[in-house]
Amino acid sequence: MTYYNKLVRSGLRPSRRSVLKGIGAGVAASTLGMPAYVRAATAGKIKLGYLSPTTGPLALFGETDGYTLQKIRALLGGQLQCADGNTYEIEILDRDSQSNPNKASEIAGNLILNDEVHLLVPASTTDTILPAAEQAELYETPCILN
Repeated sequence: MTYYNKLVRSGLRPSRRSVLKGIGAGVAASTLGMPAYVRAATAGKIKLGYLSPTTGPLALFGETDGYTLQKIRALLGGQLQCADGNTYEIEILDRDSQSNPNKASEIAGNLILNDEVHLLVPASTTDTILPAAEQAELYETPCILN
């Protein structure tokens, strides 16, 4: 026996007003998480922040990053098509950490707060990856480490 049938048999019959109030409360509760979803779906542009050491003592690790980013940009053509059919403009912002952990942390924070990247990708060595990942965690930005 369903809950509704139990209510009817017990003599308590929900009114149309109470049912509508319940539906309204459910719709209101479900829209609380919606602003973040709507913002991501209608952003139009996805910004990626790529951070690697291209100068300084660790520059050997980031030597090929410029070439790789050039090939990725050429392959994507500045656009990314999703499975649902939406096409988003994609922008990859590459920054030099100067092989310095403090500078890597500062640049990661700058990418997140000022450039408003949607995804942070620090590369190459743990000396520059970990400070950038800490900034991403602090500012609740997705971060992919390699």
